[in-house]
Amino acid sequence: MEFEPNCRGAAAMMGSGAAMEDCEARVEFFSLEIKVEGFCTTDSLGRKSYSKGIVIKWNVEIGTFTFELLMNTLRNEVKWAPNQDATVWFFDKRISEDVRLTNEIQMLDLYEMYKSEKKFMFI
Repeated sequence: MEFEPNCRGAAAMMGSGAAMEDCEARVEFFSLEIKVEGFCTTDSLGRKSYSKGIVIKWNVEIGTFTFELLMNTLRNEVKWAPNQDATVWFFDKRISEDVRLTNEIQMLDLYEMYKSEKKFMFI
């Protein structure tokens, strides 16, 4: 059986199998992949710069990773200009098209929609 890296670390710190048992009882994790497209920014002096696109991969615990946490984490992870913010899109299986992620209810729907894959992607 595989465990999340954090679970192995917790077991090593505790020196027993108790942490492993706690990890087994914990809520399952989703694999989250976020593709950040390349983008341009203009600083306060009017200089333009280009940031190359990246792919961010996280394992998130169901129910604890909220829309607000996603947006705040992206803001910290990717250095946009002060006047820029993320626009996040996902594929909605129910209507078979890309949809802009705008609220917490959609995040809860995502967990349910992708329950069998335990993975979803944002663009």
